[in-house]
Amino acid sequence: MITVKNLKSEYPKLDQKKLPAPLKADQFEFIRDNMDLYGDAPKITALIDAFVAELNKYAEKKSEPKKTETVAKPTEPAAKPKTKTEREKRAKKTTKPKAAPKTNIDKPKKPEKTKVSQNEMWFIVIRKFVNYVGNPVRLSTLYNFVKHFQRDFQENPNRTKTTYIKQIRYIQDVTIKAVNKNLKAETVTIEIPEYKLKQLQEIVETHKLDYTINKRALAHKPLSGTSKAFKNMDDALLKKKSKIEELKASNGIVSSNDLVKMSFDTLNFTGDWRKLIGKPTVPFHVMFYGRGGSGKSTIVMQFAHYLADSFGKKVLFVAKEEGQSGTTKAKLLRLKANHANIDTAEIIPSDALLKHYDVVVLDSVNELGLSPDDIRRFQKKHPKISTIQIFKVTKEGKFMGANDFQHMVQAEFVIENGEVHAEKNRFGGTETIKIKFEK
Repeated sequence: MITVKNLKSEYPKLDQKKLPAPLKADQFEFIRDNMDLYGDAPKITALIDAFVAELNKYAEKKSEPKKTETVAKPTEPAAKPKTKTEREKRAKKTTKPKAAPKTNIDKPKKPEKTKVSQNEMWFIVIRKFVNYVGNPVRLSTLYNFVKHFQRDFQENPNRTKTTYIKQIRYIQDVTIKAVNKNLKAETVTIEIPEYKLKQLQEIVETHKLDYTINKRALAHKPLSGTSKAFKNMDDALLKKKSKIEELKASNGIVSSNDLVKMSFDTLNFTGDWRKLIGKPTVPFHVMFYGRGGSGKSTIVMQFAHYLADSFGKKVLFVAKEEGQSGTTKAKLLRLKANHANIDTAEIIPSDALLKHYDVVVLDSVNELGLSPDDIRRFQKKHPKISTIQIFKVTKEGKFMGANDFQHMVQAEFVIENGEVHAEKNRFGGTETIKIKFEK
């Protein structure tokens, strides 16, 4: 028996050639793409339930054996030979059979259609796109996403009446460009400006969607061709199926059973670094702050050397405060922190250069003039790069900057009186260590 839970696995086993039109593969794709709304949207839930019910009816009919009845025909008496006159023969040839009366019984009734608000239709597209931004999405998922809403957008005569016309065109252009740039990749991460994402998020948060689904969803005709933007796409990519990637593509959800099977790159720190920080996963994002002269740059420089020397990490130290100066040189020599895997800079270099580093030190975030949005964009553009962020403090001893900075790091370390301790730490370190100003 086919259920909502096993629909994705059982449907491909059916003979597609013998399925009736309302149950064809393109109808199933519509159901599959909106499966994440099952249980939350009453109309979509009813639509999926109806689809599953029709599949089971079809399966039951197919399994029933055909009954053949033999009816005994009565024997007819032998007919007496008749002789027909020429007039009777001519009358039989010229007589026309009477036409059967016309009835409307056999005429199929056209399915009724329910009206769908244009804003409601395109709100679903915007909602899905917002979930895709910043997350790795399967190439085939993006392909189907654009293919489906392009079809409705082009075939719908009232498409220009929606208030979201500009947003829909923007989503179409961005998605097609992202796909065309990554035709050989398995997954694609869509990146858009922060202000654009906020605009789309506001639409999702404020719009109350009435989940009214047009009944033609189960009767639309399959496309005869595909968009020109995807002609070069390898068909083999569309056949690849990955349960985890599919879940990530829909809403970024991974089941607990799959999560415990996943492996993460963990740095097995030892000694004082294990006591202070714990065992961070890669990439990590941490912040250090303290008063001037407290040893912020010193402890971070030692930390950078530990990462480069013990784990082979390529580190870029962006020293905006002290720069590439004699002070920085003296500190490197005093701490013996110079290393072949550590480079220095006074400004953040281009993206083309950044991709060669594993860790970037920002000394300091205040002097570099970075905002929380700048840090977010940096982390989205370079999801594999870890950051060590240094901050100045206010007169009260609190770090200088918006509270958003704290929400974007996994660990927060305070430097006071030559010691370092964690104010927040998700990596397990709990102890306080003393700063060694010389090695």
